[in-house]
Amino acid sequence: CLKPLLVTCFGYTGYRNAPFGRIECHESINAHGREILLESARIAERRGFRVLHGIVDSMWLQGPLDRRQELIEEIARGSGIPLSEEGVYRWLVFLPNKCSGVGALNRYFGLFGDGEFKLRGIALRKHDTPGLVRGLQAGMLEALARAGGAAEFVGRIPEAIDVLRAVSRRVLDGACSPEELILTRRVSRSVEEYVQFNDTFCALKQLKAEGLKVPPGDKVRYIVTDGNARDPRKRTIPVQLLQASVQRAGDSVQAAAEPFMYDRGVYHKLLLRAAEEMLAPFGYTMERLDRILKGRDSVQAEIDRAGGRP
Repeated sequence: CLKPLLVTCFGYTGYRNAPFGRIECHESINAHGREILLESARIAERRGFRVLHGIVDSMWLQGPLDRRQELIEEIARGSGIPLSEEGVYRWLVFLPNKCSGVGALNRYFGLFGDGEFKLRGIALRKHDTPGLVRGLQAGMLEALARAGGAAEFVGRIPEAIDVLRAVSRRVLDGACSPEELILTRRVSRSVEEYVQFNDTFCALKQLKAEGLKVPPGDKVRYIVTDGNARDPRKRTIPVQLLQASVQRAGDSVQAAAEPFMYDRGVYHKLLLRAAEEMLAPFGYTMERLDRILKGRDSVQAEIDRAGGRP
């Protein structure tokens, strides 16, 4: 419980309504942290390591593995803070910021030498991600995990896109079950306060008509049935109403999967976005991935055309 306590105390020093303390305290903590991180990076570079990334209390380094313990001890002596090694990666991918294209501070995925993944900032880690998308990214990671190092990673991209192809085909064939398609969104305002006609509004409006209120701060779960419809009842179906209709039929949600209709285009686009999220550093945009799926049986031709580079 020590770390949560310290993190909470640090955050409270920057809270504008804190009844005690000053913002200078928060700024000083940040300044000391930055200086320790910068000095640690300088020490690492002097010892022949390349600093790939650093944030708050962590650094990602590339360099001589047999000298890493010496580096850890030197940084610990200089900073007065104990250090530990989290692991050695076989490969690591830093994902770009969606706005600037520069590497984001907290979005990456990698594979440790012991086969364990480290995932941050991708859809698979988020609680509101549909099961369909979670399954896609998990399958892509399984394919990429066969790469023994960074040099082999690009060669495994065709296998990852083959996973995308298989899941996309299932979506476009209408073969997905309702459980895989559920979108979860946090409600930010009451249904009367919505000014945009979007999927969340349509789900809330239907629930209100059935006497079910979802207050701001709670979550609403629904499936998109027709993303272009202007009638809320045709655009989405909230999970509560889907379950109620199934119960009235004396059946289960699983058994209702075959006749269930959903917007295949919307979910196909979600798959493309999730695949782009993982492969964007290698030049795979949603448009390029869609072109590959429509025009080729294998992505290998795309790699060959680029001279072996993504």
